Amino acid sequence: MAENMTFTPKSELLTLEIKLAELQKLVDSGMLTGRSLDHQFREIAFIERELAMMGNGHAKFKNDRGVPEIRIGVKEFKCAGASDPQDHPHIYLNMGSAETILCPYCATSFCYDPRLEPHEADPPDSFFVDD
Repeated sequence: MAENMTFTPKSELLTLEIKLAELQKLVDSGMLTGRSLDHQFREIAFIERELAMMGNGHAKFKNDRGVPEIRIGVKEFKCAGASDPQDHPHIYLNMGSAETILCPYCATSFCYDPRLEPHEADPPDSFFVDD
């Protein structure tokens, strides 16, 4: 068995999918306003990111801004280069014990930042979820 494979229990995926559906119903009901609605939208976005990461086990990052360095909250991830159609093959990168890694396709330097969550990046729009 490969050492770097990530497995997510199906029960955890199902729990998040159910919670996402319940939140979406609450938002669609029109009963929420202002801060409550904003909070629900943030929670929905967070769950959608978690589900996307669980689907393949790794966060995905892109560099549409062309910045030389992206700070991320994980050491194992996939780099896509940029948004379609300027992307490169979505490749798995593992920093191991290092704090940075250079993508061999797009030469973006990824730097691990323990202050960031797994779905966060600096710049923020570098984290993405496949449609």
